[in-house]
Amino acid sequence: MKALIKKRRNELKEGLREEFSQLGNRLGREAVLVSLALEADPSSEVYRNSIKKKGESLGVRVKLMEGNREDLRRLNRDPGIDGIIIHCRRENFLEYSSLISPEKDVEGITPLNLGRLVRGEDGPRPATPLAVMEILKVLNFPLEGKMAVIVGRSIIVGKPLIFLLLAENATVATAHSRTKPLERLTSQADLLVVAAGRPHLIKPSMVKEGAVVVDVGINVVDGKITGDVDPQVKEKALLTPVPGGVGTFTPLMLFSNLALLLRRKLEGKTSHNSD
Repeated sequence: MKALIKKRRNELKEGLREEFSQLGNRLGREAVLVSLALEADPSSEVYRNSIKKKGESLGVRVKLMEGNREDLRRLNRDPGIDGIIIHCRRENFLEYSSLISPEKDVEGITPLNLGRLVRGEDGPRPATPLAVMEILKVLNFPLEGKMAVIVGRSIIVGKPLIFLLLAENATVATAHSRTKPLERLTSQADLLVVAAGRPHLIKPSMVKEGAVVVDVGINVVDGKITGDVDPQVKEKALLTPVPGGVGTFTPLMLFSNLALLLRRKLEGKTSHNSD
């Protein structure tokens, strides 16, 4: 599986490099993405620097900035800024994300862009759910008619993923911290996606024989990165790796969204004129 994942990542990188080269020619400059830290969060710095490095390898200029609400509004108005990522405390996420211009929302998290997802309209999608869908393409897993269970209901993973899976004609159920007993749902799943933020939450006894299990979790236990799924599950089902799985596609999905937003911009499509 890791070889297939690596091959697909390389294909995506090459495709994005070519697309940003073409878009840059049409714009007359490099695409520009701003990573804006609205609140101090040392844990986000590694992620921000990795996004900057990834962007530069694709031909995108990534600016790392710190600021406030007024700086965000200024970036929204700046025609030289093509995309914005924000970093803030979880409890302030909904407030700050609603301030991003939908035309610069590379994470697909503004109310308008989430609404477009629900309505099945064109627009950027949250990056991690897109990464899950990319993994399923790598595995050549047909979703139509399959029972999919998502463990986790966050606004940036679980909830958006429901609509991406429904669009592929899967039957979707959602489990969460108050689902009792959890295995009642997970054991029925042909596809189990786990994004709960709890290390080794899913045990082999909770998984259907022969299922596909996509582990979105990133946890640090005893200094090592581990997922939300017990590694022993791979003896019973097809389990995506952590690290080296979904998380390796997520940054590429951010830049794929940036390319989409630039195409819309060059075609004159806005939040008030999407046709």
